Amino acid sequence: MKKIIIGVDLALKAIQVCVYANNKVQSNTEMTLKQFSSYLSTHLPSTIVFEACSGSNYWSQLADTYGHKALLISHQVCLFLLFAQWLLQNVEHELD
Repeated sequence: MKKIIIGVDLALKAIQVCVYANNKVQSNTEMTLKQFSSYLSTHLPSTIVFEACSGSNYWSQLADTYGHKALLISHQVCLFLLFAQWLLQNVEHELD
């Protein structure tokens, strides 16, 4: 069974959904709230990571009802991961 991780960035009128599987990004799409709700109900159970914000608790509970494993991470963790990714990319270029 392949492990699928879905990263979700919640906004007021749109939701950015990034699907990561087989060690690479499979898709990165923007959805409306209604599309995302439908996506959760039809997608195979996966690990879904939400940045903790005012709407993330609602969406994580909805994901749980559809059998997904929902995780909330803090804004600081998101910033750290972005910085670590940037750092790794720059170090790789310097080593080439």
